[in-house]
Amino acid sequence: MIFKFFKYIISFVFILILAFIISLYWPRTLAKLEGVNTVLPIIQANTPATKVHFIKTGEVTTLDAFTYAGGSLIKTKTLAHGAMLIEHPKGNVLIDGGLGVNASAQFEADMPGHMKPLMEFTQLTDTKSAIEKKGLTLPEKIILTHAHWDHASGLEDFINIDVLVNAKEKHYIDTHGVPDIFPSQVLNKSFNWAVFEFENVPYGIFDKSYDVYNDGSIVVVPLSGHTPGSVGIFVNNKHARRFFIGDAVWNLNAIEKRRPKMWVSGLLTDNHSKNTIDQISLLHEIKIQNPDLIMIPAHDFESWK
Repeated sequence: MIFKFFKYIISFVFILILAFIISLYWPRTLAKLEGVNTVLPIIQANTPATKVHFIKTGEVTTLDAFTYAGGSLIKTKTLAHGAMLIEHPKGNVLIDGGLGVNASAQFEADMPGHMKPLMEFTQLTDTKSAIEKKGLTLPEKIILTHAHWDHASGLEDFINIDVLVNAKEKHYIDTHGVPDIFPSQVLNKSFNWAVFEFENVPYGIFDKSYDVYNDGSIVVVPLSGHTPGSVGIFVNNKHARRFFIGDAVWNLNAIEKRRPKMWVSGLLTDNHSKNTIDQISLLHEIKIQNPDLIMIPAHDFESWK
């Protein structure tokens, strides 16, 4: 009788574990947006020439299934930590800070112990050194897609630079702590927070935007979800239009297949799950209706082009 009881318990626990594992990787296709016009405005002929340089500062290799719902249980995916330098006639702009000189020390100081095994990374270089090694001019300003540790690490290496964030993200920075926000990064006085407000100027489907140089070359739009003040950044020139979407997704396949992050990953990292999911559906439609658009998630190294 006792043996039978334990047999049932073991079977029940096994079923629970199996159900949990299946739930981790179960494909979840989001609803398609219908009847929505997401066509982007035409790039004007007089838009200044810009050039994009990708700065890879670190990486982590994980199962493809951890990067989006329904990903492969067999294949691995290498995710990058980095930044993008935009050469512009009025002054270079850096999108995100990438990993900085003190990234490891910041991680050790501020990442909670139980999260460290999940967030481990291999650092390859730091953003400022990588820019200098390429012989490029350092940026005059930095725009954060959002303020998580792997995007804000390198800020302190750029002395007296303006770091642009919108009011929602600055409030998030001021009111949240670890593991979302690292005090060792955001309280550093070597750089200046420059808070901007979105203007009531539509840009495609987005009802508000912020044109960095007022020339249509670098346009910031709200992409709230992963953090309250997350943004997307369009970089335009006559040859290409790129859309840097931060951590709305980690894997471009998530946009193409309308899939959210694997639910545990989303639970650990997304500030507002529903908003993040809504953005994925929107981004999918933007990509469909603008086939020449190059959409770039911050960590999907394969999409960096």
